[in-house]
Amino acid sequence: PSNHRFYSEWSPERIHRWAKSIGEEVDQVIENVIKSRKHPEQAFKACMGILSMGKKYGDVRLNKACRKANKFGTCSLKRIESMIKLGLEEEKQPQLELISTIPDHENIRGGQYYS
Repeated sequence: PSNHRFYSEWSPERIHRWAKSIGEEVDQVIENVIKSRKHPEQAFKACMGILSMGKKYGDVRLNKACRKANKFGTCSLKRIESMIKLGLEEEKQPQLELISTIPDHENIRGGQYYS
């Protein structure tokens, strides 16, 4: 069938070249997806799906999502796409909690009042 012919034109090396052109994080995800299958050819469809997300969402967002996927070990098409759709690919900086202090005021009793 024609869909089999399409995949026969691809090889792991060709997929890696495409992934590297997007970014190292994407290439690492592709490597993990290929290694997760018994035969590399079984991973081609998932790899093509991941790589095509670069066209839909942009290479920068895809690379960021792949960085997070590599960090958490969730290298799958569905997880990466979900991350991008929800905008979770951005690395959030932890916000410092503001410590509130009690203002000085004549109506506020101190600890001495309760001693």
